Amino acid sequence: MHAIPPPPGRFTSPLARAALLTSLLTTGCGGGGATTGELSAAAFVKGVHHAYFPIERGWTWHYAGDDAGVPIAEEVRTLEQPRRIRGVECTAIEELGFRDGVLVSLTTEWFAQDAMGNVWRFGEESFDREGDTFLRTPDSWIAGVAGGTAWMAFGAAPRVGERYVGFKPDGQEVLEVLALDAVADVPAGVFAPCVEIVSNPDDIEDADIILYAEGVGRVAESNATGWLHLVRISQD
Repeated sequence: MHAIPPPPGRFTSPLARAALLTSLLTTGCGGGGATTGELSAAAFVKGVHHAYFPIERGWTWHYAGDDAGVPIAEEVRTLEQPRRIRGVECTAIEELGFRDGVLVSLTTEWFAQDAMGNVWRFGEESFDREGDTFLRTPDSWIAGVAGGTAWMAFGAAPRVGERYVGFKPDGQEVLEVLALDAVADVPAGVFAPCVEIVSNPDDIEDADIILYAEGVGRVAESNATGWLHLVRISQD
């Protein structure tokens, strides 16, 4: 599985850099070089082709794991239809979450890549099972709605200690780069080096450690109660 060729390289031409700099609307920097705020629609390119965060149409990522002794699984696929948010054409991924073989959650997330190669998150809509019904979760958000703001979720060239900070209507989300040389040994193969990122680093009980492999994306995830590993990638 790790033999899948990596997607096209990042956008680093001087022309792209100049276009990005001139298109900034509001940008702020946090600890470790984190970037928040929003760019104009002209600063974004078509599709998401980050080496460690590829969102390739026709791909489905299959995961399996354990949460507090209960088997869990995820199927993540790229949706064909983009969605325009804040004037930006965003690529969508759909995540189906299973617990003990039962579908318990459905989440759609929207991402876009700027001309510098950074990946921005533009929204997340989640539904959790309540009996025989799926209800929209209160932490769902869309940039430009009820205070939701697009934010950089994966840098073009991550650095150890770098933080990505996002602001949602229900609070703040933080991702921090821990390492660039992590190793993931999962059913899909052995991947190295991986980018290691922690979400919610200031709340150890709610923190997730996530490993991303070049040309593949997320290959492993773990937290205080369990883990999730990439089993395979299928392509339509």
